[in-house]
Amino acid sequence: MFQKGYQSGRYILFSVMLLLIACQSEPAPWQTVNITGYRPNLAFTLTDANHDKSVEAEDFLGRLVILSFGFTHCPDVCPMSLHQLQSALALLNDQANQVQILFVSVDPERDSTDVLKQYTENFGSNVIGLRGADQAVNKLAQMYKISYGAEEPMTNGQYDVYHSQAVYVFDRKGIARLLIRPDDKVEAIANDLRRLLVEKV
Repeated sequence: MFQKGYQSGRYILFSVMLLLIACQSEPAPWQTVNITGYRPNLAFTLTDANHDKSVEAEDFLGRLVILSFGFTHCPDVCPMSLHQLQSALALLNDQANQVQILFVSVDPERDSTDVLKQYTENFGSNVIGLRGADQAVNKLAQMYKISYGAEEPMTNGQYDVYHSQAVYVFDRKGIARLLIRPDDKVEAIANDLRRLLVEKV
């Protein structure tokens, strides 16, 4: 009887150990949306408005890249989104230098190089404004399922622009990894960025 109880106890202990190992090996869920494998790697050739030069996606390899789309006349969504991202980067301290925010203009008619530069500089040195020909911006937007367009001009000539609010995060290799939503908490974004920053390249 003693031998039978001993064997039973060893079996229970072994099962508990296996369960603990399984729990430890399973990664914690992301706090933003994991899109690994669902979007193509980062690819583009556009104009860096802050430095007035042509840039490609490869120029940003080695850093995390946060890609967003918007326009400088946007009254609420765009500045709120950039503020959300900058608040998250502020929690990273020195690690923030390893993250680059790219703000792609979907309103090239009004967002000249100078206008885009002045606008993005208001949100810190981590933000670069990108602009390009309609074909180049359309291609990039289609790659990441971004829809945008201009409304009919008003009597004063001004017009509004609509666009998707998706914000993407790419790892150091340029692979699409995360989707940031407007209602994601700043702490959650910062935690996921830290997790990507410590991944082995």
